[in-house]
Amino acid sequence: MYFNAFKTVEPIVTNIITLADAKQHCRVTTTAEDQWFTDYIPKITDRIERVTQRQLFTATYRLQTQKLPDDYRYSLPHPPLISVSEFGFVVADGNTTITQTANAESWYVVDGKTPAELVFSPDKLTTDLANLDIEANYVEYIAGYGNTVGDLPEWVPDFALKIMAIAYANRAGLEGNTLSNPFIKIENELLQYRLEVNG
Repeated sequence: MYFNAFKTVEPIVTNIITLADAKQHCRVTTTAEDQWFTDYIPKITDRIERVTQRQLFTATYRLQTQKLPDDYRYSLPHPPLISVSEFGFVVADGNTTITQTANAESWYVVDGKTPAELVFSPDKLTTDLANLDIEANYVEYIAGYGNTVGDLPEWVPDFALKIMAIAYANRAGLEGNTLSNPFIKIENELLQYRLEVNG
């Protein structure tokens, strides 16, 4: 099943570590490279999220598929799930959406799993789809650990500092694009936290 999950509301927080954290960990006491640190710090969040397939800070996603899953279950990418805000269908005109009211019979969320799943019963939905030309179906949901660094699991800032140290030690090669990936080892360690959704 083809699916596309994209952010519709970006996190209000993006940095796992501060400039002071980064400089202290790299044992830098001058301000000459403050701009380099400032520019690189947001990239750490992107790297951890890409490798682990997790959403760190709270964001809103829309998962859209071109056909209903055969088992009537959607695995929701980029855990952890906070809540599902909407489930529905897009009519073929591309502008009309039909939202399904949540109840125990039509659809519900299994949040004891990671990634969480939305499960629905097509014969018990609140709208009769038989005479509609459905182009796609969608789930809108909120994912992430929270809006502060304190909400993150302990392993996240620990890995952020390790990545920072590697980047700083290899900064000349990174800027000159002359290095093979110096993050391979740390990314392999991060893979233990990776959660994939097959579609």
